[in-house]
Amino acid sequence: MNKIFLPVSGFTLLVCLLFIQCRKNEDLTINEPYQPVYVSGGVYGSVVDELGNFVSNVKVSNGNNSVLTDQNGVFILQSQLLDKNGAQIKFEKAGYFTIYRSVLPIKDKMVYTKLKLIPKKLTQTFTASAEGVINVNGNAKLTIPKESVMDASGNAYSGNVQVYAYWLDPASELTIQEMPGNLSGRNKDGKEVVLQTLGMMAVELEDPAGNPLNIATGKYAELKLPIPSVLDAQAKSSIPMWYYNAAKGGWIEEGTANRQGNFYVGQVQHFSFWNCDYPFTPILLKGRVLDHLNRAIGNANIEVTDIATGRKGYGTTTSDGYFEGKIPASTSFNMLIGVRQCQTPFTMQFSTSTSDVELGDIKTTLNALRIFGKILDCSNVPVTNGYLQVWNQDSIFNSSFYTVNSLGEFDGNVLICANSDIKYKAIDFSHLKQTDPDLFHYDNQSEVNLGNLKACETLKNVIIVNANGSKINYINAVAQTIGNGVSFFGEGPASDSSYVSFNVPAIKLNTVQNPDQFHVVGPLGSFYYSCGPCANMNVTLTNYGAIGTQITGTFTGKLKDWTTSLDVNIQGEFSVERKQ
Repeated sequence: MNKIFLPVSGFTLLVCLLFIQCRKNEDLTINEPYQPVYVSGGVYGSVVDELGNFVSNVKVSNGNNSVLTDQNGVFILQSQLLDKNGAQIKFEKAGYFTIYRSVLPIKDKMVYTKLKLIPKKLTQTFTASAEGVINVNGNAKLTIPKESVMDASGNAYSGNVQVYAYWLDPASELTIQEMPGNLSGRNKDGKEVVLQTLGMMAVELEDPAGNPLNIATGKYAELKLPIPSVLDAQAKSSIPMWYYNAAKGGWIEEGTANRQGNFYVGQVQHFSFWNCDYPFTPILLKGRVLDHLNRAIGNANIEVTDIATGRKGYGTTTSDGYFEGKIPASTSFNMLIGVRQCQTPFTMQFSTSTSDVELGDIKTTLNALRIFGKILDCSNVPVTNGYLQVWNQDSIFNSSFYTVNSLGEFDGNVLICANSDIKYKAIDFSHLKQTDPDLFHYDNQSEVNLGNLKACETLKNVIIVNANGSKINYINAVAQTIGNGVSFFGEGPASDSSYVSFNVPAIKLNTVQNPDQFHVVGPLGSFYYSCGPCANMNVTLTNYGAIGTQITGTFTGKLKDWTTSLDVNIQGEFSVERKQ
């Protein structure tokens, strides 16, 4: 069976969170240095803003490999080396806090994660020569003593301090999408643990010019985090504190917070992501989900609930039905399997001991849909370099991708809401052709044979790059108006970590312009060519019509190879639909 590029994830358990993001400090040493162990795999997911809207042009990175989210907020990092204990995926966009999400990989499979960005809004300004008492949403508070701020060089700072802070509601399940990491870390002895948390806040300090500030060496800031009433019974008189360090594998234990009334109060010597958590010994949970016909289900949502405490974990299966995740040892759980707001979930119970748990094949009562068929080119020859894209008519974001085999065939099982109109189109990479979107109606039938799909329409939204003699077609390209100009982004043909990104400073037809930035990443990270600003690159717009028409143009020039530091020749063309 061909692989469908659908989400998969390990579990993250959520009760309540303390999350403080400021300028990181990496000085703490734990007893056992963290040594990552890498496996091959990939990460796929989506990014939304505070209103739930998909966000484009978010930089998503795994080490030195990075991509930008497309117009649907989707990113794909394929064929990566990922830390088996938790790959640290970084999300960056101007106007939002930078977040690391720890994703547990499964060898040679795609792992899913979804992030909700936290707006970085000015909370309060104070003068460093005086005490700063910052009131944060939710009745949280941050206190910085006078004369306790330093600049990035470690020098005493006495000017105005701009504070960006945001408290996350620890009783809200939405917090799971906003927090860093996956609630796993290492205690003060360097041992791996999973965490139950009790409050979260984001903080950054800057001077008026936007330069980073932090707490001066030897000084302390006070964090005051509210304890929601629904969590009062679980909040003990003291709790360990943890800060987030991506280089050391996640949350690192440092210090203690004490309960004062309905608040936890703790002292910190540096700003980073902070968390108040109770640690637990972890075990690994594995399994595979099957439908009522014993077919492996891709993209099945999984919810795991600790029966005693109510804390929850979430996951999604791979295209071939597998899941893995770290959960507490010696605990009893309820598990729900299904698609959210669709079909009655399958439920079961299980318990963990002190050893890893393999649930094996879980046969459910769920109805999966098998989608299969074949893609042909205009000469009726099977397409061997392409895929089928399937999505609900109301949301292209929830697309499923069915790759083809050497005979041009695609085949896979997925959960879809009954009584839905499902749209699809076929892509032929080799000839830059596609089918026009079509649809079928799903009403709990067991399979849909789409037959032979002939891809003969010109592939839209593509950026063709000739990079140092190699031709690459970057697809699903998007254009976004920024100021007086327009920026472009396209992802690699194998849905891997490759992409092209550049901008045109002004919307002027048939005029040679130098872009502010131009980046080209080769398939599987084989090369990285870029410039910024770009005196040696020329971009020309040849068409910029009404919304719904194609923006076209060409580019030529030289980019720097960041491996060899040599200049390489770049040329190409683009055709991207104007949507705004």
